[in-house]
Amino acid sequence: MQRLLALCAAATALYVTPAPRLRRTTVKGDNDDVTEADVRAWMESADVDELLKGGIDLEEIEERELPEMKVDKKEYDASPYVGDFDGTDDELEAPWRTEAAQICREAIAAIGLECADVFWEPGVLRLTVKKANGEAPDAEETADASRAVVAALEPRDDDLRVLARHGVEVTSPGASDLITTQAAFEAFKGFDVTVRTLNPIEGGEERIIEGRLQERTTTDVVINVKGRMVKIPWHLVGEVRLPPAKSE
Repeated sequence: MQRLLALCAAATALYVTPAPRLRRTTVKGDNDDVTEADVRAWMESADVDELLKGGIDLEEIEERELPEMKVDKKEYDASPYVGDFDGTDDELEAPWRTEAAQICREAIAAIGLECADVFWEPGVLRLTVKKANGEAPDAEETADASRAVVAALEPRDDDLRVLARHGVEVTSPGASDLITTQAAFEAFKGFDVTVRTLNPIEGGEERIIEGRLQERTTTDVVINVKGRMVKIPWHLVGEVRLPPAKSE
């Protein structure tokens, strides 16, 4: 944390009048000429240990107003992409997802297995497979399914871009009280669930949230907690589980 604060404070100095001890770390002497590219280049090459040795006294830095960000709100709101998702946060019914899912199902069926579920999240495509009799496939059969899916998707990757943007995971059905598939999320809408969430700051800390399952998108899980809709980012979700009374 101390190293992160040092970098943030020093980067801020590029937009303010630098104190004498910080002059040696700035990229340019005239702050008005500093660009975003300058800041990025400096942060990538900064020697954090050297910064910590010299010490940073924020009281010595003269405050200056940051330049106004030139963002066209209408253009930003109309953009199909948000941040660095590169389209992987598209709705679950997006045409490219529907076509890719069908390709995966056909590839799995061709090797004698069934695709029980297609589960999308940013950067990951998870497929749940089973045998025709409902039993879970063994490790070798699961690996065969994974290879078959990749081989089927590769010829279409220039336009669908599934492999370019996702890792492919092939699994077998899990514990009955864990909600791990998109089909299960749809089936248990309105049911009571418990969501174990992860703390992005303190990795060892967890939090349990209880409520009624409302929706699961590619980026979030939404639950109703006493009438209040709570949206939990998917990357912070450890697990979603049915309480014991609902698990049978």
